[in-house]
Amino acid sequence: MAGDGGILVVGAGTSGLALALQADAHGAAVRVVERRERLRRPSRALILHPRTLEGLRPLGVTEAVLARADRSPVVDLHLGRRVVTARLEDVRLPGTAFPHPVLVRQADVEEVLREALAARGVPVERGTALTGLAGRTAVLERAGTRERAPFRFLAGCDGPDSTARALTGVPWRGRPYRADILLADLELDGLAPDRAHVVAAAGGIVFLFAIGEAAPGGCSSPPRRAPRRSRSGSRARPCRWRSCGPRSPRPVCPPGSPGWRGPRGSGCSGGWPSASGPGTCSWWATPPTPTPPPAARG
Repeated sequence: MAGDGGILVVGAGTSGLALALQADAHGAAVRVVERRERLRRPSRALILHPRTLEGLRPLGVTEAVLARADRSPVVDLHLGRRVVTARLEDVRLPGTAFPHPVLVRQADVEEVLREALAARGVPVERGTALTGLAGRTAVLERAGTRERAPFRFLAGCDGPDSTARALTGVPWRGRPYRADILLADLELDGLAPDRAHVVAAAGGIVFLFAIGEAAPGGCSSPPRRAPRRSRSGSRARPCRWRSCGPRSPRPVCPPGSPGWRGPRGSGCSGGWPSASGPGTCSWWATPPTPTPPPAARG
């Protein structure tokens, strides 16, 4: 950006990349910075809706996105012992070239958008973090060096813990979900990998999508009847949440709690109590596996 700058986009996820591409298509000077140096990270989204595809079509990237997508998604609904198969293409919206949602990895969408930006001469500057603001000048840091970059507009697309929002004093007006939602990357055996799976039960709903990426965590079934007291006879203490490795979160039961498990050298162990009672750990986190087993990954 020259002179008084143009649009500085902070964050190179799908929102930042799409915004940058659209701004460039309208003739704006655009610069995209991303604090993460590594390109790869687990996908956090998998579904593109018809209106999103319509918004991407003027940017010339829709066909490239659809070439990487499952355009005829199949879903198995698990209702107790009954399995009902549904196809999203059977539920078509009128008046659009994209009549139903498609399944595509977030990583694939971001790659298409990055390639489109690069073709327009707008690279993503990785390892570059926004660390300060002084009026219409951003302070950027990369590899120990500091740069003062002027801008006319600042687009904070850097996630829920947005540095751009914090520096500009823009409050977060959202609120927590009333229901607990767990998002995890797992490696599971025994499910058909060519379709999505939805399991409905009294305790909630589970959505499983096979996305073909190595998972940083694993899931295993807890004992059906875990004791309510530890071996020492004391009540199980509440479990707490902590991180496991650079990316994978883990819930941890304190030592001595029923269900406590700590593989040597793994640095991971434990779970959190389920609704069936104290000490019943319903989730287990494991460290990243270098070579994933041949299973449905999602």
